[in-house]
Amino acid sequence: MKKYVPILILLFFTLCIGQPEELSQGKSSESDEWTVEDWKDHLSVMDPTVTQDASTMLPGFGNPGNLSVGTHLVYDLEMEGTIMGLDVPLKAVMDITFSGKEHIEGVRCFKIDVNSSLEMLTQGRTMKMEMVGTEWIDDVTGELLRAHMEMIGHMEGEDPSLPLSFSIERTGETEYQGHECWILTFTQEMKGEGIEGGKVTILQYVDKQTGDMVRQIMTYGDEEMDSGYIEPVSSGVVWELGNRESVITELGTYECQVITISRNGELVGTLWASKEFTVPLKYVTSVSETGSALTLTMLLVTYERG
Repeated sequence: MKKYVPILILLFFTLCIGQPEELSQGKSSESDEWTVEDWKDHLSVMDPTVTQDASTMLPGFGNPGNLSVGTHLVYDLEMEGTIMGLDVPLKAVMDITFSGKEHIEGVRCFKIDVNSSLEMLTQGRTMKMEMVGTEWIDDVTGELLRAHMEMIGHMEGEDPSLPLSFSIERTGETEYQGHECWILTFTQEMKGEGIEGGKVTILQYVDKQTGDMVRQIMTYGDEEMDSGYIEPVSSGVVWELGNRESVITELGTYECQVITISRNGELVGTLWASKEFTVPLKYVTSVSETGSALTLTMLLVTYERG
């Protein structure tokens, strides 16, 4: 099993303190009707939603300008489904703080501190992981420029724990299949007794305008896997307003607008949104890739505006 651990972890990690805002407890009502465009402008939606790498737990944000330095969010996550044919039920907590702004390669960025813990069951054994790190995203577009993460993993029945470092850098740009792309380089290194091929490298070609990943090359030991051209997912994406439903979280009970997200006629995500929050209170997203089918549910349990 050890030789598969680096790939499993990378698939998860290749996927946001100030004074708390005054929030009314108990039920809140939505009296004025908003359009889809109103909600798109209001919400900062944390990936994963409908991207090709939606199984990751490294957050990216749309509309980051709706958030401010000091914003603190905590989401509870549950994931069900399969990766490479393996059942991987997972529970996790993601703690995200917009801690400052810095310039990376001349781009003004949000600095985001991320703390995550997860527990997953695979092949009848439990894996637990803790992750601490920082990422930098463009404060206008939300594009990822850099990330550095440190993780400790422990597989039930095995000793010692598995230390892992993970980094992402925007390393270049190129034209590919008619797309002007940024090149992101993901590097993961794991060191531990008995671990085979602990280093994994991924190159992702990301369309500059849409943020869609259009090619991915993974190198693991002596193996290289090139996805070839990946059809962009942003084309054919439609938001539609549904009914209103109540969502119960540790923050209280709120009446929310249900928003469905479809791609080429297929439902890929559902958001529950309130005007009192600039992020969804809840969302569910589904992703199907070759050999993998995942459903991720995220519930907001802490919300503090900077």
